[in-house]
Amino acid sequence: MATTSIAWHITNFCFPRSADGIITADVWLTLGGIDYPVERWSDFAISVVSSAVTAYTEIANGENEAWSYFFDGSYYLYYRRTEADEPTVYIEANCDRDEDNPVSIAVGEVPLEQLRTALANVVQEILTAVRGKPYTEKDVEIMDRKMADLNA
Repeated sequence: MATTSIAWHITNFCFPRSADGIITADVWLTLGGIDYPVERWSDFAISVVSSAVTAYTEIANGENEAWSYFFDGSYYLYYRRTEADEPTVYIEANCDRDEDNPVSIAVGEVPLEQLRTALANVVQEILTAVRGKPYTEKDVEIMDRKMADLNA
């Protein structure tokens, strides 16, 4: 399989109005030119990106498979490490509204380093947007840890 382009996007942050609030934003993945789940998908941005970074870390540390999730809907990403001239990751962007018959919306294979770079870019975008905003200290801590994971 030829390698596929990948990019994470985040925009339209909605910051919490209290200490128990949650940051939401439009967050989505473009895999091989297909926006997943759709362009400008509104979700819990920190959770979506954290889940993807955790999956990357598992794959980078030698696991053969990993999963990450979008939290507002029936969407998940499946990752499988493949060995080529350089480490690559096969990715399926799936919808499982029907749990017995998940549907792949986008499929591609990307170099492991390209996946890391795409995630590092979106984590940095989050950090830039949330650092110094009220009630975001824990979110900044989480994203700082995720960036450290990506740079390990």
